[in-house]
Amino acid sequence: MYLKMFYKTFIVFCVFVSISCSSNEELNDLTTSSKEVNISYGVTLISGIVSSSNIVCLNKDDGKSNFIEFKNKSLPFSMSYKRNVSAKDVVSLSVESESQGSIKLQIFVDGKEVKSKIYTSEQKINETINYVFE
Repeated sequence: MYLKMFYKTFIVFCVFVSISCSSNEELNDLTTSSKEVNISYGVTLISGIVSSSNIVCLNKDDGKSNFIEFKNKSLPFSMSYKRNVSAKDVVSLSVESESQGSIKLQIFVDGKEVKSKIYTSEQKINETINYVFE
């Protein structure tokens, strides 16, 4: 039940980010072209007892969403892959666990950290971070 609510919340959040980032802002060289980048995700346990976590990575481009789901993963967790990206493409990292504690979520592009957040919960962990390419 919690996982279904987590997915629904995650998708609504991603749609909101897509809409809110679709203004007429000046974009860099990705506006008319795409380029290949290396995307990396990381989840690190800072404190507490997190025995296993469900981790979802999202790639969104041209209105298509591709989920990569990892169930019952122990921390620390990391993964990397190469992908062509264009302006307004979105990558996201979500973590859900029935445990309590503090975790750090990170997204890297070509080895540079572009988004991170430390999340602490005394109940269960349920957090998402997003990065929108410009």
